[in-house]
Amino acid sequence: MSKKQELEQMNSNTQDLLDSLNKSYLRIHKTYEKFFWQSYMGDHSIDAKFEKAQIARETFRSNEKLSAQVAEAQKTASKKDLVLLNQWELFFSKFQTPTEAKAV
Repeated sequence: MSKKQELEQMNSNTQDLLDSLNKSYLRIHKTYEKFFWQSYMGDHSIDAKFEKAQIARETFRSNEKLSAQVAEAQKTASKKDLVLLNQWELFFSKFQTPTEAKAV
């Protein structure tokens, strides 16, 4: 594989990662928002669904594997993709559990 082909493959992988992150979080967050507002407005019949949506949102946000994939992709990303990856890095960094706190 030529250097150009390798670069194209890396950029494709980075774009796939960004697309996956965007689509996944949009779906998760929309579901969370839907149930949040229903519950907030007094419809507590959906509270179990709201709790499940909260857990899905928090699980995504704190996903160490996704955070590591972003970090890996940053190493070879184009300037345009690096801007987006840096935003995801910041996002994931806000929700990671410190190693020393995991035992608790």
